[in-house]
This record gives sequence, structure tokens and C-alpha cells, in this order.
Amino acid sequence: MNPLVSVIVPVFNGEEYVGETLASIRAQTYSPVELIVIDDGSTDLSVAIAAEYSPDQLIVQSNAGVAEARNHALKKANGEFVAFLDQDDLWAPAALEVQAGLLMENPAAGISFCDSSVALDDGASWPEWLPRDKRTYPPGTWLVRTSVFDRVGLFNKERITGSDTDWLIRARRSGVIAISTERVLHSRRIHRSNASHDTARRRSELFKVLHDSLHSGEAL
Repeated sequence: MNPLVSVIVPVFNGEEYVGETLASIRAQTYSPVELIVIDDGSTDLSVAIAAEYSPDQLIVQSNAGVAEARNHALKKANGEFVAFLDQDDLWAPAALEVQAGLLMENPAAGISFCDSSVALDDGASWPEWLPRDKRTYPPGTWLVRTSVFDRVGLFNKERITGSDTDWLIRARRSGVIAISTERVLHSRRIHRSNASHDTARRRSELFKVLHDSLHSGEAL
């Protein structure tokens, strides 16, 4: 039997997109999947929409930020593997099947990555922080052995938008082995209201992450 994959979807006022995101999870060719939706204090219809997709766990917390939302859900996850998908992103149907296959075929690896495409929505422009000519690995491209979090630790809740980069740096520093596929299995949607489109804040956060990494003797 395949290992259980816990899929964590943090949501904050995501009513416009979260239904499509959850539908892409429910359309996965891989099973078994534990769907965990954690609402971070939404004031719109996000919780009601999420409930329509029958998540295995629907957690509601006061607004504390995406890092704390992921950490809260991680503590509730039952899977041997864990994946993350932002409320406005999408997976190809084979995303979990391909990436879980990589980890099962490579027991020494702690994380698998896939390639990602970018979709500009509602007139949004290409963000300055997002390179056009280099691969990037947002959380929706990760599949992680849950045990790796015991080794690396949880997400740094002090990082507003850079907690994923911070975690990857710590994983590298901890010697976690990563493998990847060049298949594009994730779509990152950029729109005017998502936090990552805030260039000034994103740049400030990533500068802090880079500073911490270099201060400790590690380069990105």
C-alpha cells in the first residue's frame, strides 16, 4: 500500500481561488491522501467553500500567519509524507503520484521537488523578485518525509513571506537529500492580492533570510 500523504492547505480570505485549489487536490491520481485545510482567521466564505470538498481535517485558528498555520497543521498530520499547496495554486493530476514515486524509489531522500509554471491573473505583472530564467521551488513543489521536520524543525513564524526559503536553507544545512523531476506539476498563480506579489515586503524578507544564512557560513 502507498504511504499516506498529508496535504496541508493554509487559507486566508481565499474564497476566489480555494475551490479550484482543493479540486486539483481531489483530482490527484495518487492515494491515500489526507486533506488538511487550515483557515488562518478568514473573514470571507473560505471556510464554507473548503467544507464543500470534505477535508479530513478543517482547522480554524485566529490569524497568525502562514508559517504558524503550516506548523499547526503539521502537528495534526498523520501522513508519512507531507505536501503543501497554497490557496491559489494548482497541481497537475499526477503531481503526488510522481513525487511520491521518487521518494519511494530513493529512500535516502528526504524531499522531492517538481518544476513549476507561473500564471498571471487579473492583470497582475510579473513580480520583480521572481526570476524568469531560474527554477524556483515554492512549497507547492515540495513533497517531504514528515520525519524530516523532526530533524530540521518547523517553519519560522517570524518570517512573514520568507519562511519557506528559510526552511529550505535549514534543510540543506541539516544535510537533507533532495531529488527532483523536471515535469511541470505545479502552477503558481500570481494576482494582485496574494502576499507574494508585495515586492517590497518579499525583498525585505528574503534579505533577512539571506543575511541569516550568510552569517552562519552557508550560502544559498
